[in-house]
Amino acid sequence: MLWGMPAPDVTLLVPCFNEGARIETCLAAIAAWRAAHAETAVEVIVIDDGSEDDTRARADVVARDDPAVHVIGSPQNAGKGAALRHGVEAATGRRIAFLDADLSVDVVHLDEALAVLDRVDVAVGCRNVPGADVARPQGPARRLLGRGYRVLARALLGIDAPDAVSYTHL
Repeated sequence: MLWGMPAPDVTLLVPCFNEGARIETCLAAIAAWRAAHAETAVEVIVIDDGSEDDTRARADVVARDDPAVHVIGSPQNAGKGAALRHGVEAATGRRIAFLDADLSVDVVHLDEALAVLDRVDVAVGCRNVPGADVARPQGPARRLLGRGYRVLARALLGIDAPDAVSYTHL
């Protein structure tokens, strides 16, 4: 038990760095998803990774009004992997998932991810696999940089995965 409540079915992590302009929209989308899944106990942990804007303040306002939302963070930016590590350390749910604050992967995909997590220990969602339905594709420069990063990460880390960031050491 953490946060004064029984352990939830799902912990949803939202790592943030300078997401003040969109964190409330993200948390509202998550709240709508939670309302549609009222039978599922969900905790939401916003991990502020040393934002230099008002991300933390805006997330704190939402958390004050919603006991399922918790905000943690660090005073300086340490990267997405470190933010996720902190979130996993604080998580109490039976299943853990994460969404980026920009909702580049829509919250509706949680249903599929959680169903998979009922059958396996780890699931990786990735837009870079055959058959992926990408509603909001990245621009050409971002796709090129992403491909270069994956090639470099595979070579340096010796992993054969479509998205190396998913394998950040937790």
